Amino acid sequence: MSSLEKQPLKSRAVRIFTREDLATHSNTSSCWISRNGKVYDVTGFLQDHPGGEDLILDHAGKDVGEIMKNPDEHDHSDSAYEMLEEYCIGRLGSEATIVDEDWEATEDFHPDDTDTAADFEKCQFLDLRRPLLRQVWESNWSKSFYLQQIHQPRHVPGSARMFGPDFLEMFTLTKWFVVPTIWLPIAGFLFVRSRPLFNPFSLGDWSLATSPFTLLVIISKLAIQQPKDISIRLLLLPPGLYLCTYAVTFRDYALGGPQYNPWNYGVGLTSFALAMKMVHMSFTRTVPDRIVQFPSIPRKGPITVGEGCRTNGGDFSTAEGLKTEPLKGTLQDIIAYIFDPRCLRYDYKMAKTFRAIETRNTSNRVSFIISTVCRFILHLCLFDLFQTILQILPLPGLGTPKGGSIYNNTFPSPVRYIVSTTAVLSTGAAVYAGLEIGHNIVTLIGVGLLQLDPADHPPIFSKPWVSTSLRDLWSRRWHSVFRNYFAVLGYAVGHRIMGE
Repeated sequence: MSSLEKQPLKSRAVRIFTREDLATHSNTSSCWISRNGKVYDVTGFLQDHPGGEDLILDHAGKDVGEIMKNPDEHDHSDSAYEMLEEYCIGRLGSEATIVDEDWEATEDFHPDDTDTAADFEKCQFLDLRRPLLRQVWESNWSKSFYLQQIHQPRHVPGSARMFGPDFLEMFTLTKWFVVPTIWLPIAGFLFVRSRPLFNPFSLGDWSLATSPFTLLVIISKLAIQQPKDISIRLLLLPPGLYLCTYAVTFRDYALGGPQYNPWNYGVGLTSFALAMKMVHMSFTRTVPDRIVQFPSIPRKGPITVGEGCRTNGGDFSTAEGLKTEPLKGTLQDIIAYIFDPRCLRYDYKMAKTFRAIETRNTSNRVSFIISTVCRFILHLCLFDLFQTILQILPLPGLGTPKGGSIYNNTFPSPVRYIVSTTAVLSTGAAVYAGLEIGHNIVTLIGVGLLQLDPADHPPIFSKPWVSTSLRDLWSRRWHSVFRNYFAVLGYAVGHRIMGE
């Protein structure tokens, strides 16, 4: 049972159910009962019931008011009723209807104005005398109760009021075609005028280009605070994906010109990551759990990577001692979650994999920073070396912004393939060194400037050149920065369509 369901009913919005809702929860995995119009989820109490769980299951999905005070069965004490209130999750809504289920309107039907006060008192649904939007926003009906009431005909003179303030209400009375007639020409003109005027050093242009991140923060906050309601997030997803695309298509892919290819590559990857995170947070119905305490043991001697899963970051051979807590939805929580693409603080398996390959001393910040600076310098030199190799190879155009082919047909076959293989290996090594440089920079900023935990910045590679199989390479030796993003459109969708 969730913690929400055990809160006192008065501390949150009252959930309204129908008897059909109640009847569907009548087994050991979900056992509901009702008494005096209130609904109780007693699933967690079944095993603790002094008379055994069978006595409750015989009346699961039903009202137990009479049976609980029946002296022939068992007349319950006042403390039993007080204990029952701890499991209250809502109340039964009114079963009153305006018309019968088989009622059909005739051609000469003219509805009478609904007595709004009597209707609200009778059906306990919407008070048509008050603004509707706030009532719907604060409502807590079950689906069946909502469908039961929404199909009951109600008629009021004029339009039902949507907003409280008059200056907002007047916009709801506008004819539908007025909005696109006025705003589409204005929006189109501004869009056409803005594209050729993009300046990569303009603060205004960057505020537009970075707007996907702002929208991602909003979607993530909604996902954490209202995980079961995805409707608003789905409305925000299309403009968010459009902004991600727009951010990388300024002037022919970001800045334009082949000399900006490295920058364009970074902008494209960032926008891809934001888009995938946006898709994931738009559809998720669960709040991520943040790891607040890893399994830990006293450190004994130097760390060796071949030591199984035992490092100075903890003993990951078992999850004993692992503590997690749901994200609270604060801005700090959201930004930390977005900037953790490998989910090292949220996915125990990922943390176990990458913390196990850490060789730096994470318990000493100064030593960790010095080791990271040395790695940064090493990979910077390697990156420059492999770039130089690409530029001095006898392959016209290769290593320049315009590019070229790795094959030179003027060479004999053995030399041609030796040169092309060298080009491919140098390119891969340059990519590897470049990713290491980026990771080292992020690590130095996080640990050195922001004073984050060094253990949260493990390496992204684990000697990929010694991989024994593709599975070994992709699962734990190559970087997994985008693994969760690929899972959004790969595993998650494929699993729903084709199963395991």
